[in-house]
Amino acid sequence: MSLDLLQVLPQVQELGRDAALRARSQADKIRESLEVLLEIAELDPQSVIDAVEQTGDQWRGAALTTERMDASFPPPPMPATLNVIGSDGSQIYVDRHSPILYFLVNVGSIWIPYGSGANPQTFSHPHIFHHELQLWDEQGRFVSATIIDKARDAEEIHELARLAERFSDEPTLALLDNNLQMYAGVFLRDRISTLMAAALERYQTSLNRLRKVGAALAGFIDRSQSSDLLRLLSLVKWGERHNRYPRLMDRDLFVSLLPPKHRSATFRLSSPDGISHLGSDLTIYFFYLNIGSEGQIARVEVPEWVVKNPALMNHVHAGILKECQATDGFPYSLIRAHELALVSDRERRALDHWITTICLRHGLQLQPSQKAKTKRWLSKQRHHGL
Repeated sequence: MSLDLLQVLPQVQELGRDAALRARSQADKIRESLEVLLEIAELDPQSVIDAVEQTGDQWRGAALTTERMDASFPPPPMPATLNVIGSDGSQIYVDRHSPILYFLVNVGSIWIPYGSGANPQTFSHPHIFHHELQLWDEQGRFVSATIIDKARDAEEIHELARLAERFSDEPTLALLDNNLQMYAGVFLRDRISTLMAAALERYQTSLNRLRKVGAALAGFIDRSQSSDLLRLLSLVKWGERHNRYPRLMDRDLFVSLLPPKHRSATFRLSSPDGISHLGSDLTIYFFYLNIGSEGQIARVEVPEWVVKNPALMNHVHAGILKECQATDGFPYSLIRAHELALVSDRERRALDHWITTICLRHGLQLQPSQKAKTKRWLSKQRHHGL
């Protein structure tokens, strides 16, 4: 055994003491921040709006809507029929040590027709990216994992738009296991590569397609790390633009504020890094939802066209609760879409074999890097008694 448990035991005991102290301190901070929230909820809403406007266009955090910030909304009835479509993606990043450079995005999706009696349908769509302008930007820099992730995000929402258009005359909830904001910071750091520009255009086009068919689009975020509302409280109470409670998250506030299956007020998401010029009705909003599973608080993001339509908001609220009933707190459609999107090691080896075979047929001489050869050698588990 390489881990000496007797040496670790005193450190584990210290860890336990620190964790208990941290939990007590956290509980005190949650109580204090809740008091601040309830205090600000009593203020004239215009004073809160003014505080945000005084920051100019650099505010990163929550902004008020017409709903009182300490409001709680009970679950609406589930529609008699509701199509739920979920989409999720996985990716194979570029292996720079491979003789053939490419990356793959695989999107899994599912259609569940609640109330109709029809059987669900599942789909899987792989996309291989291998063109030069997809692998390098205009400055010759290699594609980053961040850019590949954004390409995956664009394919996920494109798949939702494709499915939603099939059911444009029926109530439809479209779910993503992700936030809905495409951040400009990614573009500014990596500059506008051809791939990033294509991902943003595909993302924006898909949002507009979902809006046109009247789909209730929502991004579901489990165990959200966001503190947008806490930053708003800090701004209004103390004039500070950062979160005064750095180890607290918004969801900590709503464990005691929200009864089971209730949602919070809706807040507008404001961020200088957010792509805010996507057009009418595409501004992103969010609320928190008590899933009803041992105080589990999820963050749900929705576009403006959903916020403006009470029926669509009800579809989001009721549909997510329905989806979480049998899964202990996570939408079933997203679980199934994730399973459909995963690429196993066996499947990746088969794909690499096909690519190698086809390239050899075209007369290519494939030579892996020395590092790749070393990894292959180590995988044979040779033992030299060292």
